[in-house]
Amino acid sequence: MRFYKVHGVKIYLDHKESPMMNERAKGNYRNTLINFVKNSIKADDVFVDVGSTTGYFGLIAAKKCQKVYFVEPHPENIERIKKSIAENKFTNCEIIEAAAGNYSGKATLYEGEKSGWHSTKKKSDKKFNVSAIRLDKRISEKNLIVQISTQGSNLDVFTGLEGIINNGRAVLSDNSISHE
Repeated sequence: MRFYKVHGVKIYLDHKESPMMNERAKGNYRNTLINFVKNSIKADDVFVDVGSTTGYFGLIAAKKCQKVYFVEPHPENIERIKKSIAENKFTNCEIIEAAAGNYSGKATLYEGEKSGWHSTKKKSDKKFNVSAIRLDKRISEKNLIVQISTQGSNLDVFTGLEGIINNGRAVLSDNSISHE
C-alpha cells in the first residue's frame, strides 16, 4: 500500500490487490464518471461517495466542491480514506462510518475477497456488525451529487435518500450517470 497521484490528488491504495485497483492507480478507472466529476462539479456542490472503498471519486471531487461525505462501513477502507484526506490536507471531507441503506441501526457486513467487494447483500463466511444509516437522516445540504457503488444495495441506498432526493443535482450509480 502506498500513495498514488491520480487526477491531481494522492490516493492510498494497493495497486496489486486487483486489476481494478491497478487501473485506479494509473488513473484509468471508470473514466466516464471521473470526467463527470472533473468537468461538472461546481464549487457549491456537496459530493456524497456511498460505498467509498478507497475514496477515489470523493477525493477527486474534494478539489472542486464545498464538501464531501465518504460513506463507508469497512474499518480498513475507512483508514485508507483517512490517510488520503490527511495526505491531501483536505478540510472539506467527512467520513460517515456506516453502511447506507433504507433504515438506521445495525447491519451485517459480509467481507469480500477484495476491499471493494464488501456487501450487506452478498453473503460470505466472514461477517461482522456495522452501523447502518439512512442518508436523509444525516445529510441535509442542497446541490447534492451522490455516487453509489454498494455491491447490491443501491436500491436500499436510494430508499434512504428519499427525504433529500430533491436536494440532488445528480445521482451516479455504478456505471450509469443521471443528472438534470
